[in-house]
Amino acid sequence: MGHGLHPALAAVFMVVAECLAQPGADFARLAREMEAKWPTSGVVTARYQDDVGNVHAVAFEFAHSWWYRDDRSGVAGVDADGAYWGAPPRPLSRVPDVQTGYDFRLDPYFPQMLVRGVASRPDRVKSLTAREGGGWTVELSLPRGSREFTLAELQALSPVEVERRGGPEKIFTTVTLVLDSSLRVRSVNNGEEPEMVYTDAEGYPPGFQVVSECGGWLKGMKLASCTFDPSGRSGLAMGDVEARIRDSRAHGAKQTPVTPVVKGNVIPIGGPPRASRSTPWLVGGVVVLLLGVALWLRRRTAA
Repeated sequence: MGHGLHPALAAVFMVVAECLAQPGADFARLAREMEAKWPTSGVVTARYQDDVGNVHAVAFEFAHSWWYRDDRSGVAGVDADGAYWGAPPRPLSRVPDVQTGYDFRLDPYFPQMLVRGVASRPDRVKSLTAREGGGWTVELSLPRGSREFTLAELQALSPVEVERRGGPEKIFTTVTLVLDSSLRVRSVNNGEEPEMVYTDAEGYPPGFQVVSECGGWLKGMKLASCTFDPSGRSGLAMGDVEARIRDSRAHGAKQTPVTPVVKGNVIPIGGPPRASRSTPWLVGGVVVLLLGVALWLRRRTAA
């Protein structure tokens, strides 16, 4: 009997070697290096606002990966009891069957979440190329250009959309991701939406990327405040989030809405200031009515 490697073991080693040669394995290694720089506990909370008064609030907890996002049209998040969603003032409720990339909602504000999310699906990484001067260019293949759903989830949720886009083979879009040498995301381009180009807010918290201004379709959303609580969870339970959002809505309702100069079809929170526009017409109408009544009474008295 020869001393060569057993055929079964040889086949295993060949498969392992092939896997290690795939760009997905290298990308996963980079993602682990990136996460190693993050805090191991604590909560980062950020608030973004644009020039017309739209407000987004996001938070992420490092020890358990709990989070929430409130963009005033809906609230999504994950706490110790699972995922939840809702559109205040209606109550938040649990989401029993959550999609693989449910936390993709954090990507525009904390773009390293995209790297972590894709690293768990290495088969979606098509190429990884070192850039001259440092960093990497990564090509991903994602359904609809997003990590929100897997193909199987999309087929189960909306088979009509899959067919409308030409079937499973054509629903995948190439997404180009640029990382710098510090493993921060510099840009994301899925070929369908405006390119996301990121600038960083430094020090919130060390090692974790928080953008100072969102890019792409959220361009103009600028960081208004950011805090890092290294001690704990900062009220990320669904009930705490719901109470905080309720208070935020009530506080915002007391503010005078800004003039509704729109970007595309985006109208400021609170809608157009109808009351300020209608008041002069209302006063003028009452004055005319009173003058008419006075004139009619005068004529009747004279008669």
